[in-house]
This record gives sequence, structure tokens and C-alpha cells, in this order.
Amino acid sequence: MNVKKITRQGMVAAIYVVLTILSETFGLGYGSLQFRLSETLAILPFFNPEYTIGVTLGCFLANIASTVGIIDMVVGTLATFVVALIMTKIKNFYIACLVPVVVGMLPIALEIYFMMPNPVGFWAILGELMLSEALVIYAVGVPVFYILCKNKAFTKALEFKRDIK
Repeated sequence: MNVKKITRQGMVAAIYVVLTILSETFGLGYGSLQFRLSETLAILPFFNPEYTIGVTLGCFLANIASTVGIIDMVVGTLATFVVALIMTKIKNFYIACLVPVVVGMLPIALEIYFMMPNPVGFWAILGELMLSEALVIYAVGVPVFYILCKNKAFTKALEFKRDIK
């Protein structure tokens, strides 16, 4: 991996951390009701598998501040990594965007259910997480990437290998 690619992954990781901290300033970065703006970056591996590194590293660093600490650093990061790997294999952009919602939120819901004091039912936690993730991905991420992908200079600079179809 050359310096340009390493720098790009570092920038993605840093942006992920900053957006998570921004979300947490409104109490929406951690817990069963999350609106992590950083999760819009979970879409990046669809366009180029190399972004799996930056998104996963960003999640790990952001989860240092999690209310469940090291467990979230492991579970959340592993969930992000698995989501990124799966997204690289799916050809349809809109279907690939379901992966963070469906696959990514299941381990997070289990983590919250078992680690947080006085949890509500598991299905309520999973529902809240899936709804909030769907909003971030489909109401914010999809429109942003739809617009950005129209800019060929942007997609070339970020070395996107695929387009939205």
C-alpha cells in the first residue's frame, strides 16, 4: 500500500471518529438509539474494498469512548469489518446498503442487551438500532454518495472501482 492509499485510509478513519464524536454531542453516538453520522462512511467499501481498512480503524478508535468500552471496541469493530467485507461482494448499491442495517446492527443489539444496565427487550433494541441505522444510511448516506458519484473528479480521486447502479 503506497503513501497515498495509507493517507486516504487515515483520513477516512479520522473523519469517522470526528463524525461519531459530533453525533455523541447530541447523545446519539452510542447506545440503543444511535444516529452516527460516521456510519455514512460504511458505504465506502462498496466502491473500493480498500476502504474497509479506514472505516474499520475509524470505528475502533471511535469506540474507545463507548459506554461499554473495550467490549464495543471489539464487537463494534468486528461488526463493521464483517459489514465492509460483505458490502464489497454485493453488486447492487441499494441492496449493499442494507448490510450495515441488517448484519451490522445484530451484534450491536446483542452487546447492548447484555452489557447495558436495565435493558429493554432485545427486539426493541434491535428495532431502534436498525431504524436509526437505516435513517443514517438511506436518508443521509445514499443521497450524499448519489450526488458525489456524479462528480467524476471525486470518484477518480478516491479511486472508486464501482458506480451506483
